[in-house]
Parts: sequence; C-alpha cells; structure tokens
Amino acid sequence: MTSRSIILSHSGKQHSYYVAKALLDLGYLKQFVTSSYVSSPLLQKLIQVSKLTYLTRRFHQGLNAPYVDANWRYELKEQVMRMLKGNTPAVNNLVIDRDVSFDRALSKRLRRLNFETFWGFQGSCLRCLQTANQMNKETVCEMTSVYLPTAKAILQEEARLNPEWADSIVFSSFPSAYEARLVEEPQIAKHVIAISQFLKTTLIEGGIDEKRISVVPLGFDASAIKFNSTTLSLRDRPLRLLFVGRITQGKGIKYLLEAMKEFDKRDVELHIIGNIYGSGEALSSYKKQYTYSPGVSQQTLFSLYGNYDVLVLPSILEGFGLV
Repeated sequence: MTSRSIILSHSGKQHSYYVAKALLDLGYLKQFVTSSYVSSPLLQKLIQVSKLTYLTRRFHQGLNAPYVDANWRYELKEQVMRMLKGNTPAVNNLVIDRDVSFDRALSKRLRRLNFETFWGFQGSCLRCLQTANQMNKETVCEMTSVYLPTAKAILQEEARLNPEWADSIVFSSFPSAYEARLVEEPQIAKHVIAISQFLKTTLIEGGIDEKRISVVPLGFDASAIKFNSTTLSLRDRPLRLLFVGRITQGKGIKYLLEAMKEFDKRDVELHIIGNIYGSGEALSSYKKQYTYSPGVSQQTLFSLYGNYDVLVLPSILEGFGLV
C-alpha cells in the first residue's frame, strides 16, 4: 500500500473521525470524505470555547483541510429536523436519504480520483464499492452494526415482546432498497472490518466469507476521562447508576427501569443521559424510577462520569458496547 492512497468515506460520524486520523498519522490517507465537518482549525478553537454541543462533535483535533472534504448539504436537513421534531421515523428516513445521496454523488467522482483503496462505512458505500471494484481498486466496508438479517430478527422480536416500546426501536425495518444495500455492501467488498467478534459472527452466519473479515475493536482516549481513585462511602447516600445512550428498547431500557422498581430510591438511584427515540410515552410511565438529562457532547459526558458509581449497559443488541 502506497502512502496517501486511501479514500475514506462516511456520510455521518460514528468513529470515522478516529479512523481518518489514524490513517493520516500512518501516511495512508488520501482524503476523508464526509458530510458535516469543521475542517478549519481556527473555527474548531472558537467552537470549543463556545461549547456548542453539536459542533463540538463535528471535528477531531489534527484532522483538518486539505485532507477533509466536508459536504454539509447531505446532513443539514436531517439535523435541523432532528432539533425540531426529535428522533422520529420521518427523521430516520432522512438519514437513509442522506446515506444514499452521499454515496451516489461520491461514486460519480471516484473515477476522476487517484487512489489505491476505497474504505467506506456501512449504509453509505454501496455504489462507491461497486465503482471502485470496477476500477480494480482495493475495497473495504467497515461494519459498525450487527449484520442486518440478525439485527432485524432480534429487534423485531423485541418490538413484539414490548409493543409499548416499539416506536422507540429504530432501524428494525427499512425500505426494501435500503435493506438490500445493507445486505449487499459486505458481500461485494473485498475486505470487511467488523468492530467486534459478535458482529463478525453475524456476518459469517449471513454468508460472508470469514477469510475476508477482520475484527478491529473500537478504542477510546483514556486520557480524556478523569479517573477518581477516591472511594466514596455509600453510608449516607444512594448508589448512583448511570445509563448513557439512545433511549430505546434496543438498548434494553425497559428491563433496567423494571429492575429499578426493586430498589428503594434511598439506596439506589438511576440517572439517564441521552436522546429519547419515539414518542417517549413508554418512558414517561416510569418517571418515578429515574432522573433524566438530554444528550450532551462527548467532552461534557467524560467530565460527568465521575459523578456516578456504576455505568449500566443493558443493550439488547450492540455492534460494540462503547459509550
């Protein structure tokens, strides 16, 4: 592999910024193509001072122009609607539209670009994989979610078992064309990256050749989290549990809330930080069981971890459990 030979693309965010920065540091990154990204170091500094939650999530220090090609138009409508309407099915459909439009536009540009490897993330790379394969380039599809046939079966069963939470379970079903895209992407990529052994297992069960799959677990910047080595007594206060993430039954939130009924709030209290998916009606019926705060930036979240004793992750399904 020659230096600066990889085109990395992602229509959103996830951990793609870290992948891009790692490839840049290794000398392999030709260009990182994405949607909403602040590529100016000066603007990044201003945003950090302003502490604008959304924008602080839209850059990674050291990853700047000219290595980043940001295309805000693909994600702008989705983000505006999410702020106005919340995490509704209509907004989730905009995510699908973003993925497809982003992939279509980039695939048309690939033939004019000089690169050795195309590396895309699931959901937004089908056409690019097809084009790069036709150009006889190396192709990589990084999978961050459990392979669709398995995920769909598990989440639909969860919706059946807990119908009052069904509207919170996003991505248990998709338009047929998008489902076909999610199934086909790892099938046609010359190499597939799975972020956990469980995800790899679901790919193999789905018919993907094991020899084409590599497991690359996610990591995190431990230096960003302050570790409190002081042991605080529970004699005069309750044990503080923390749930962080999308508030959906896909994360097993109902089971956690039901378990909280078994405890006296003087002994154990539950704090929830995250964005509500669906109507929120099922969640509100448990309002005596928890204290709620909306989602915050990762930087803010890291500063809050020290306020709690236990992180609870009761997920039904995860590509990789990292919050």
